[in-house]
Amino acid sequence: METTMIIRGKNFHVKYENGIVSVRSAKNIGWVSAQSKPINDLTDEKIQEMATQTVIGLGLA
Repeated sequence: METTMIIRGKNFHVKYENGIVSVRSAKNIGWVSAQSKPINDLTDEKIQEMATQTVIGLGLA
């Protein structure tokens, strides 16, 4: 699954693949994740929550 989200006023691409939620800014070509282990069967709401936490936790927004 791949989508676009606005987090703290910035556009981010969000990808959920093989149990890992990854994000990248609209200007960046690299994906980043703050997960240490895959988490399978996440709902769309949980994916959005994890993406937001990742962006804030890594200081991307």
